[in-house]
Amino acid sequence: MAVGRLGADFPRGIFPQMEIIMKIFSPLRAVRQFCLDCCCESSKEVELCPASTCPLWPFRFGSYPPDHQGTKSVLHPIKLRCKDCLPEEPVRDCEKKLCSLWPFRLGTNPKRKGMGGTPPLSGQFRSIPRGTNAVFEANSPDRI
Repeated sequence: MAVGRLGADFPRGIFPQMEIIMKIFSPLRAVRQFCLDCCCESSKEVELCPASTCPLWPFRFGSYPPDHQGTKSVLHPIKLRCKDCLPEEPVRDCEKKLCSLWPFRLGTNPKRKGMGGTPPLSGQFRSIPRGTNAVFEANSPDRI
């Protein structure tokens, strides 16, 4: 697989390809690079790609399709494509680190590690029983 235009300035032994992918590629850009690698670096061939059953086909231009619906991410189709590539093995064990999809093969974006989830303050307010006003009860004259 070709390193592509983005990795042309870096010798393979000194600066690993995966670090280049992690620093430069977003999941959509990784899909675009994968499609270019599949079509011999020809953007015209990517445009005319006949593999409409490929999970990455709607994202082959490196952007979401016009009919894209808000919360759906490109990460799930990347994971499906990786499962197609290695049908007998789990995608976690993939050794094709030069593939532009490799960092996203698990259906997650490593750049967003630690982001998201519940905010730290959201659990504090659940312990207050319904129907009570904790602020006024704490400052009431009975408590002073």
